[in-house]
Amino acid sequence: MKTKRFLLAAGVLLAMAITISCSSVDDGGGGNEGAAISCKTDNACVEVSADACLALQGQLVASCGTSSLSSSSIGGGGSSSSVSMSGSTITYGGQTYKTVRIGPQTWMAENLNYNASGSRCYGEGGEVYDIFNGQNTLSSEEIQANCDKYGRLYDWNTAMDACPPGWRLPSEADWNILSAVAGGSENLRAVDGWDDCGPSKSNQYKCYDIHGFAALPGGRGLEDDSYYFFYDIGHDGNWWSATENDAFNAYDRSMRYYYSNEYLDRNIRGKSVFLSVRCLQDRRP
Repeated sequence: MKTKRFLLAAGVLLAMAITISCSSVDDGGGGNEGAAISCKTDNACVEVSADACLALQGQLVASCGTSSLSSSSIGGGGSSSSVSMSGSTITYGGQTYKTVRIGPQTWMAENLNYNASGSRCYGEGGEVYDIFNGQNTLSSEEIQANCDKYGRLYDWNTAMDACPPGWRLPSEADWNILSAVAGGSENLRAVDGWDDCGPSKSNQYKCYDIHGFAALPGGRGLEDDSYYFFYDIGHDGNWWSATENDAFNAYDRSMRYYYSNEYLDRNIRGKSVFLSVRCLQDRRP
């Protein structure tokens, strides 16, 4: 019976994830090539190439200045937990996270592992399915190890309030800026943590992490009548966007090492799907 439910859930999960663009934003040169110019968008001002500014639907300006990047205390939830910042780290919910500045943005350099109500560790309360290893149930030690390494998974509503004060779930525009500045998802993937991917391994789809973003493939999950199904940890990285498609669906960004795809895929997913979260420092004026 569980096998039938598992296969049904797998079909539903695939149906709920619709890839709508393989190259959300191209910087015009596969990296930070070309003369950098000042480009003002609705959310920020960033130094990128003219092609990237055009892709972001931005406006060329003489100088970014500081007004569009002023600090703000607007939070993304999680206010019940103490938060402190020191240099390039932030402590939240008892865990310290690395942070990294990429272009005009400051990101957490790790997947969020805040134990918010409604979040799950990969494998918690159900079964896992791996495209190479099939279907099985994990031990409590394996489940905890997944959280420790890859962070927790969140449905969209939980993700919207999971980031610490002063940080937020990134919007589509935020992800577009990261994609333009990074020059390809291979430059964002962690050197270690992806199956058969990285400079020391033979797979042609490399993981360079030249920006220190350290993207890790935490997989995804789906609930079916209080039973959980999890997919593709180590192979797929999927992160929520704060931007909704409609009342039932929202956008995400994903990376897959085994596809010849250098960009951050943009997908529409059901809000009940469990994905990873990366928090972005809120600098809106």
